[in-house]
Amino acid sequence: MRNKILFVAASAVLAAWSTLAAGERLTQSWENECTLEDDVIGLWQFSTGAEGQNSRHGGNPAKTAPNGKFVVEGKFGGGLGCAGVTTPESATGAIVARHPDFSPPGAFSVELWAKAETHGKPGTRAFLVDNKGCYYENDRPNTNNGFMFFLQRTRNRSEDVMTMNVGLGFGSDSVFASSGAVTMPVGVWHHLAFTYDGAGTVKMYLNGEKVGESSFPGRGPIAPSGRNLSFGERVGSNFHGFTGILDDVCLRRGVRNYHSGNIDCLLTSKRCVFYRHEETASAQLALLNNTGQDLYKPSLSFDFQGQSKAIAMPEIWQLGKAITTAIQLDTSLRAGDYPLRYRLCATTVAGQRAELTGDVLLFTILNRKPPTMPIIMRASDGDPETMQAMGFTHANFNLGSGGAEAWQTKQPADYANTPAGRETIERLEHWQRLGLNACHLAEPGRYLSRIKDIQYKYKRIDRDGNLVPKHEQNLNVSHPDIQQFGYDSGASVSLSFGDFPNFDAAFLHIEIRDSTDLSFQDYDVASAEQFLGGKIPPEAVRKQGVYYKTIKDFPADRVIPDDYPLLRYYTWFWKEGDGWNPLNTQIHRGLKSTGRKAWTLFQPAGRAPSLWGSGGQIDFISQWTYSNPDPIKIGQTTDELFAMAEGVPGQEVMKQTQIIWYRSQAAPKLPADDKNQVAWERECPEVQYFTIAPDHLSEALWCKLSRPVKGILYFGWRALVPYPLVRGYFMTNPETAPRLQQLLADVVKPLGPTLLEVSDIPADIAILQSFSSQIFAGRGTSGWGNAWEADVHLILQWAGYQPRIIFDETIRRDGLDQYKILVLPACDVLTESVVDAIKKFQKRGGIIIADENLCPALLADVFLPVVQRVKDASEAKAALQVESRRLRRELQGIYAARAGASDIDIVTRLRRFGTTDYLFAINDKRDFGDYVGHHRLVMEKGLPNQATLTIDRSGYVYDLVQHQAVPSRLVDGVLSFEASFGPGEGRLFLVSQTALDKFRLKLPAKASRGQNLPMTVTISDRWGRPADAAIPIEVRITDAEGKPGEFSGCYTAKHGKFDLTLQPAVNDTPGAWIVTATNLATGQSLSQTCRVQ
Repeated sequence: MRNKILFVAASAVLAAWSTLAAGERLTQSWENECTLEDDVIGLWQFSTGAEGQNSRHGGNPAKTAPNGKFVVEGKFGGGLGCAGVTTPESATGAIVARHPDFSPPGAFSVELWAKAETHGKPGTRAFLVDNKGCYYENDRPNTNNGFMFFLQRTRNRSEDVMTMNVGLGFGSDSVFASSGAVTMPVGVWHHLAFTYDGAGTVKMYLNGEKVGESSFPGRGPIAPSGRNLSFGERVGSNFHGFTGILDDVCLRRGVRNYHSGNIDCLLTSKRCVFYRHEETASAQLALLNNTGQDLYKPSLSFDFQGQSKAIAMPEIWQLGKAITTAIQLDTSLRAGDYPLRYRLCATTVAGQRAELTGDVLLFTILNRKPPTMPIIMRASDGDPETMQAMGFTHANFNLGSGGAEAWQTKQPADYANTPAGRETIERLEHWQRLGLNACHLAEPGRYLSRIKDIQYKYKRIDRDGNLVPKHEQNLNVSHPDIQQFGYDSGASVSLSFGDFPNFDAAFLHIEIRDSTDLSFQDYDVASAEQFLGGKIPPEAVRKQGVYYKTIKDFPADRVIPDDYPLLRYYTWFWKEGDGWNPLNTQIHRGLKSTGRKAWTLFQPAGRAPSLWGSGGQIDFISQWTYSNPDPIKIGQTTDELFAMAEGVPGQEVMKQTQIIWYRSQAAPKLPADDKNQVAWERECPEVQYFTIAPDHLSEALWCKLSRPVKGILYFGWRALVPYPLVRGYFMTNPETAPRLQQLLADVVKPLGPTLLEVSDIPADIAILQSFSSQIFAGRGTSGWGNAWEADVHLILQWAGYQPRIIFDETIRRDGLDQYKILVLPACDVLTESVVDAIKKFQKRGGIIIADENLCPALLADVFLPVVQRVKDASEAKAALQVESRRLRRELQGIYAARAGASDIDIVTRLRRFGTTDYLFAINDKRDFGDYVGHHRLVMEKGLPNQATLTIDRSGYVYDLVQHQAVPSRLVDGVLSFEASFGPGEGRLFLVSQTALDKFRLKLPAKASRGQNLPMTVTISDRWGRPADAAIPIEVRITDAEGKPGEFSGCYTAKHGKFDLTLQPAVNDTPGAWIVTATNLATGQSLSQTCRVQ
């Protein structure tokens, strides 16, 4: 079965070995108690009456450690009892005094029997035999001598899944080999062994089956250890003891041969899990005689998916010889597990006829998934089952990069066959079965920064040739070698895992540009001077820019030419010069080089000045946002991303909410009197990153969804679900996770496919975030959403307006003709082309709103004074809302938004599909609560609210969350209706030109298995006119066995129609299939039956 597949390196192919679950097996020598053969260096059998004795005459005995003891319940009599890690901590197992023979000067083998009582928590190491001590790379003295053999509990797998691990020291460094994941139930005796050939090859065996093989070219004998030999415990340091009983520990010279007593099956193709109707090549197999002897006149056949296949066999099947074959998979069959069964008959050396039968491999076919908006948990240390159950579609999954080989060879490398690659494949297929997709974290630039003594030419230097601050965190990735490595590393991932359909996304260099800096290597200077057509201005010494008051002869009106040298230099630096945008582009190209369609994402893209192209030529950009103090600010940071993406054709936006709050920002100091502390502060006073309040979480989600984002992300898994305190993260609010799960189930899953089809409305009010002002006046939000420019966006939202953020580049390319109002916060320094465009805009009647920092060449029509934020969240919000109300009064009769609410705390926003509007309304009414409210830095408690919503049009209103029509009234061309809101709640209303009266489902009365079964849903008014809208619908399919059918899920009926083709499998149970379709705008539901035969 699949959980018995074992992985072994074999030249350049992936090797997945599985011992046949035989009905009869040939007994092997390792199953018996060890005997004192000539190759034995030491043998410790813990026999009653001679417990510590070394069976090799004169050999050093074993003496129990403080928490070890000899027991009578061994495999063959007595045994060594090991207590694991105890409290207080103390060594367990037994110690044998050091001896030169315990570091064999050539090939050697180690074997033992072990019965575990527990494997501990995920990640726990349990040492079996050790005279090395250090299980990680370390250059300290005496850490690279001898050998170690230990088990490690895998993460994100069942509690009895382990890896076997071997460490070998060679004096100056060490190597470490790991098996694939193996199943080792507790309370059961297992035979464990490894061999080292003295020339770089390690092999590991579990119950005679080879479960791992690693080669380290150029290696020789291990370096002699000066440490004692430890059984059941790590030697010489903190404790990693085995919990259970050991027996028959044997150290031998030479490579011992172990056989399972069966034939093994080598899966040379990579995958065992497929989606229905997925096009796939045949599964490539190699069959190995591992019975311990030659087999005569063998006959072998396989039974798979109802078909039998006889395998051509030689007259004599020699021990260790492999026979290749292929099995064709039929992925059109119904979803399920399909074992590959075998039958082998052969004559043994003794002349007896042996018959072996059983299952060799398990292939799985899964139903295809309906479309959904990506919901991504940006964490990899969580429980994938819990993530999927909560509603996430994706999570972080580090696929590695083939970094060392790709960097050394300067070409892509397929590293799926490495121990890490084989473990990755197991995890990928486990996630695929769960329905969870993998987001790879691609960071070749960070990988290189961790290389010791990387060459000077790859580092950032200042004008004097000195290394810049934080140079160790931020290499000079503009170097051509690193750019090539970016491509090669991306291509390596695609070569290795591009065939796995649930690997469909990659994050590129998370949070990397914070530590970037100017650099003046020769190649930096040459590139900049080529761009500038001259020398780099001497004033350029800081990445943030140069304050205009320090520049000699700076224009008095603060208007600079578009080709101003300093401006052009900083434009070059932030777009291309620091190398990160081009490097991400190279990774993107590499990931797609094999035709794989995995999408790429960079964040935080907003941690850069307001220029197009932050993150490079990639698919998506994102930015994470902390919701405190005002959750609707996530709308401002999202709008910044749309402005950034405009200059990259095809680039889209996703948005991340931080599930954490900084303690320093929301609840910095414990009240002196513990009576004033809330429960979580008393229980966990040291927490640094704690859980967002549920009402903030809800409001932030609705703000994201009110924009045309293509996916949503979250970060802070350890603050969402209960975990021990790690790196300052802790779950302090148990109400947040259930709220998120409810929102994902009730809002994002049903409405997400429709929202992906709905665009923004054209904007007629814009906010300029000026790059020139950021470089020469220190302005800008840097993506944090907490500067004055961000507060201006909040003022406009509370005023009921729907602003679009634009950049200097936007004005130069598109002009300002589409806008009625232009808001210019913190626009101290502008370029000539921008000023000229603004003057033309104003001349034709456009309204300028600006603060006291406005460039003197312009004059505002409406003055908006800078509001200095105070720390008290209630006072800060009130001060900004004063300006919101004042703006509304000043613009009355001049400008009116298309939609609005009667309450200032209901924030509205419009999107559109065809002639249909989608009105979002978000309740921002909040007060201080009993979670962090006593600090008065965040109003975290949402309050109920109600308002009259208006939209400047006629039509019919439908509530897409409650799935019902909404009564409305039309007065003077304005549609209005009432809405109530729970704390932090958002609402979404579809406003269509025609009523959604008729809902129809068309389905054939009969269909044949193996043939297509088409269905159609139509939505129209009473006269049959199709709805010019994107309407969410739900389709539920029940097969003849009453099980959910493939393609059950939520969809979008565009322009009043939705078509879906079902594909019953030839092995489906015949009978009645029921299809139920629900209109999620009106709540109408229809069911029809089709007899599948």
